[in-house]
Amino acid sequence: MTFSLRRSIINMAKIKIDALEVKLMEGYITVLQAAEKWKVTPRQVQLWCKTEKIRGAQKWGRDWTIPEDAERPKARKRKPESRGN
Repeated sequence: MTFSLRRSIINMAKIKIDALEVKLMEGYITVLQAAEKWKVTPRQVQLWCKTEKIRGAQKWGRDWTIPEDAERPKARKRKPESRGN
């Protein structure tokens, strides 16, 4: 097998893998896209995913995928600080 033939086969395999990844990602957005959409940091979105506050979020390796129609989790209300003097 020549080098150029090997290279062609590898490139074809990469294209098929890229196409499969795109197909799998249909209907989902990334952490960065969700952060921009909800106007929060990517880290906050990751924490919401980890604590299962975003319904339908799935982890693929080290990355999270979030359904396009997922709603932003509600903000947690903080307890008022006590003024004990």
